[in-house]
Amino acid sequence: MATADDTGRAGVHGVGLLVHRELQWKFREQHESDVGIDAVIEVASAGNATGKLIAAQIKAGASWFREPAKSERGWVFRAKKRLLDYWLGYEIPVVVVLYNEATQQAYWQHVSMTHVTLTRSGFRMTVPESQQLEHSAAGKLSALAAFPLAAPLLRHVAELRDTLGADHPQTLSATADAAAAFQKAGEYRVAVDYGKDALARFRSVSGADHPDTLETAYGLICSLNLNGEHEAARRLAEDTLARRRRVLGADDYRALLTAEALVTTLSRLGDYDAARSLGRDTLTRLRSTLGEEHSETVDFAEVFVTILARMGDREGVLDHVRQALMIKRQKLGSDHPHTLIAAHNLVYTLAHLGEDEAARKLAEDTLARRRRVLGPDDFRTLRTAEALVSLLSRLGDYDAARALCLDTLLRRRTTLGNDHPETTELARMLLAIPDNMGEDMALDAAQYKYLREALGDDHPDTLAAASALALLLGEFGENETALEVGEDTLARRRRVLGPDHPHTLVTAHNVAVTLNELGHYEAARKLAEDTLPLCRRALAGDHFVTLRMAIALAFALSRLGDHEAARSLGQDTLTRLCATLGPGDPEVTSFADFLATLPPRPDGANA
Repeated sequence: MATADDTGRAGVHGVGLLVHRELQWKFREQHESDVGIDAVIEVASAGNATGKLIAAQIKAGASWFREPAKSERGWVFRAKKRLLDYWLGYEIPVVVVLYNEATQQAYWQHVSMTHVTLTRSGFRMTVPESQQLEHSAAGKLSALAAFPLAAPLLRHVAELRDTLGADHPQTLSATADAAAAFQKAGEYRVAVDYGKDALARFRSVSGADHPDTLETAYGLICSLNLNGEHEAARRLAEDTLARRRRVLGADDYRALLTAEALVTTLSRLGDYDAARSLGRDTLTRLRSTLGEEHSETVDFAEVFVTILARMGDREGVLDHVRQALMIKRQKLGSDHPHTLIAAHNLVYTLAHLGEDEAARKLAEDTLARRRRVLGPDDFRTLRTAEALVSLLSRLGDYDAARALCLDTLLRRRTTLGNDHPETTELARMLLAIPDNMGEDMALDAAQYKYLREALGDDHPDTLAAASALALLLGEFGENETALEVGEDTLARRRRVLGPDHPHTLVTAHNVAVTLNELGHYEAARKLAEDTLPLCRRALAGDHFVTLRMAIALAFALSRLGDHEAARSLGQDTLTRLCATLGPGDPEVTSFADFLATLPPRPDGANA
């Protein structure tokens, strides 16, 4: 039995997983128990820590969801006054997080007097259902997060100004460092103010062309852009780029970074012609000085392609992506993983520009190479397969699209699970393929085939897929095939799991129903009579599978003319069905109607 400590640990781990998966932020568990803070969450941007923090008190278990809020959808959280005082006095904002272990979902509320109502013994506040801890909460939580280094940074700069003077080199370095720290934390307005002050003083003390001055200018360009001051960023970037080129040379790494910043600024101002001209020159220099595979080159190449796309420069986009693929093929070979990434990206570019036939040919080639190099179940292989499915469907080759989609979906289910977003998206794609009648049966048949090949005929997962396929075949009226698959599965489950295993009994019931559907009443009777005692012993007399097996037997008996035995078994089964499902349940009503069709007893007694 789970203890309160077990539930608490599960809550901390569950919330940590949500923070990592949904927000992609940092989660640091606090290991001191019962101090009121379970973890500290750090806001991250593109995987990089920002220094902005939130403290979290995590409560897990059904008891925290027992009191619904009256004013809005959510739950009432109650605690002692001493905890409220502790949280309000904490150096960073505190949120209470309620974790539902059953659904693996969490909900949060900021601890502040705005949300708190004091009570005689403590306080209460509502944790809204709308504030779920998921990707969409990032904006609110980021705005709530505090930058605890702010006060020490500002105090340090102030102390240096008082002791050494505002223009002392050490003071200027500290001011520039503070500007950079505020920018990293997302405090762009403060970063701009400190950056401007540091730049003006560096120019006065060290000169406009000094490396420290130019580095400070570059940081300010970035902060201005992030703060939306694009025109000011453009003027400073043009001046800084000219100076860095003159002092360092046009191919120096720092000059190229400044050029990148200016390209971004020109694009945000809508001056795409200038952005394209400078971007092409900068990308050529980056490739020459840093190399095609350098992260700076790769990142800027993506920025440049985005600019070309915004301009509607179709040929420019194609030329750029094709050139990137050609360079990789020449340097690394056609089967290198990095080359295949470039080929995969070109598939999407071609498709986006309407070049579907060219995209299809490249996708087929790339898929074949990725299957050979990475394996058929690698996530990169499956993404190329998904791209090809979309192209085949757009080109009207629905049979090929459906076959590839089925294969890819089965592999995604096996590697990522049924509920992974990429699995569910591919399932939606399958349903969207035109004329896709019977896709459920095709999917189950393909899954059964795939599992037989991967795991063997007798593996429990293979047998589960076979049972599902037999059931679906029966629903589609393919009873002969359903019987063939069902009887084979029943024999294997009896051998692998045993004759009285619940899964074996379910399969036996399904086979008995199929035998009745085909008119093989004697075989259905024999199977049902053999299996019903096993169901009663292994599952109990009122179990749903037991009752359904009794229904199958009653039906077979009636068709064989043994109406008295059918009526006797049927009356007992109907009583149990009513008690289990309720008298108004459709299955109860249907079985009662069946019993009413049985011929009356010879002695004239009421049924």
